[in-house]
Amino acid sequence: MKKLNNEKRTKKLVDLFEIPRNKTKRLAYRYLFSTLKALEDIAVLAAERGAGVEGQLEDEYVHRDTFKQLADLCGGYEFPCEFTQKLIDYLQSLKGKDSVAALNVVAEGWLGCVFKGLSKVSPELFHAIGQDEARHNGYALTHDIPDSEYFEPVIRNLEKLLFDIVKSPNFIIPMIYLIGMKNVGLMGLDMLNSHKLACDHLKIESDTKDIRKFCKRAIIASKNEPEELELNTWQENKLKIWKNNAQMVHLKEVKINSSHMLIAQSKIIDAVYNIFKLYPNFRNVTRDGKIFRTKLPLVGVRVPWDEEQLTTIFLDSRQGYKKILKRIIRKTKNSRKRSYEKILEIDHIKELLPPSQCSVVVSYVGFDDPEDLSAWGWGVIDEAEGIPITIFFGRPIRKENDFWITRVVILMDHRVHDGKDLSLFVTKLKENLEQSLV
Repeated sequence: MKKLNNEKRTKKLVDLFEIPRNKTKRLAYRYLFSTLKALEDIAVLAAERGAGVEGQLEDEYVHRDTFKQLADLCGGYEFPCEFTQKLIDYLQSLKGKDSVAALNVVAEGWLGCVFKGLSKVSPELFHAIGQDEARHNGYALTHDIPDSEYFEPVIRNLEKLLFDIVKSPNFIIPMIYLIGMKNVGLMGLDMLNSHKLACDHLKIESDTKDIRKFCKRAIIASKNEPEELELNTWQENKLKIWKNNAQMVHLKEVKINSSHMLIAQSKIIDAVYNIFKLYPNFRNVTRDGKIFRTKLPLVGVRVPWDEEQLTTIFLDSRQGYKKILKRIIRKTKNSRKRSYEKILEIDHIKELLPPSQCSVVVSYVGFDDPEDLSAWGWGVIDEAEGIPITIFFGRPIRKENDFWITRVVILMDHRVHDGKDLSLFVTKLKENLEQSLV
């Protein structure tokens, strides 16, 4: 009888959700529902062994099955990522009132905030599930609590594990796609308030300063989100023809007054900023079949992350970036032997990424013959997916009078720009670099 009732409740919840027609939105929900289903698995296991609260077991069955069915309807259930699995393994190791406190006092509070945030995109579904979670949380507050001194390490572990999930690609990227950067930041702050209340109840001080920084950065970043532009017929056709980067390539020899990589890089960033001022269309970027214009004149710079990985840092091309660039390059050189966290793979969900706030990347390539494009490694182009202009420059190839001659290769995405734009950009880049020699 209970099983039949659970199936009816599950069907009722599934029917509250309208499966999106948009393929990209379905992908976002697929990964989001998969993560939520994995988290509900923990609650089911805890409730089955008697570590739940009154009425919780049947609720958790329904929630788990609902998220599993919705993940299947949106493209297929995905097994937990490494961060979700670590939390699952840890929570499964807890027993008795430790499990109740960890799951229903702490974790349920976080989940409740997630459901509240998601109520913006599917109000009926997440409001209904959120009410159940709030009831579990309320009942848990009436139970005996563990000794605070003994339980504090558990809270510290939970804070780390939950934060790892919050910032993991499979969770945060779909959330940003569905509710927006600002709402994700506000949802995170809501989680922190819930967590503080839980810690106060457990008589343990919360420690979430890193998560708070993360949330505030998201809110600040949302103020500079690129603005969507109205497309003309030609732009619409290009975006339909090319789903991925359609690179135009131009090679040019330019003069610089130093053979030092940092000086050359700074000169190129200055030149790009001058081009931005005159031609704001070079701040255009693309994402998900749309074109946007960035609000800030940001330029990306490729720097070493560790001995095996590169990453991109974003600098404001207005005055003041040079000290930052020097400090970052010096820091990466001095710490090349340190162990860094691996840069996370996002290829499976990269189409969910928000439009880049940066439209140009400048990358130094230390090969002697930049004209040999095969030596540059075309793979680096994919790393700047969504950033339509990439400028590669290499070591100077010769000296003429008091100046060094180096080659630059400009890659420009044809979905965003045309051949005339590439020609104009190259001409203005060369002009600005040569004017800086005077």
